[in-house]
Amino acid sequence: MARGRDTTIPMNIKLEYVILFVADVERSAKFYADVFGLSSGFIADGGDYGEMKTGETTLSFSSLKLMHQLGKNPGRPDTASPVFEIAFEGEFRIGKGKRSASAASPIVTPCKTCGRPTDE
Repeated sequence: MARGRDTTIPMNIKLEYVILFVADVERSAKFYADVFGLSSGFIADGGDYGEMKTGETTLSFSSLKLMHQLGKNPGRPDTASPVFEIAFEGEFRIGKGKRSASAASPIVTPCKTCGRPTDE
């Protein structure tokens, strides 16, 4: 248990989806399809929302334009102040069918224990 906090996760829940706020939904979906081999679930008419098939958890993209229309104000990407980290495990495609263990280089060094309980 980390710092006296109960870190037990109930077994009857699952992570349903993750939504990334992006400038261009179709371009983002193409990147994840080309580099990580994910299949597109769908792209909404108008291109302001899309989903990728990733197993049980949906990876979704929502345009910044749509978020502003909904009265939200998501932050812009900033390597000095990252607001999310996403990780995939496995082999990834590069270019025309080639596979590599690391298809893309991280902008910043991934945190190996971020969000994970540690025994202190």
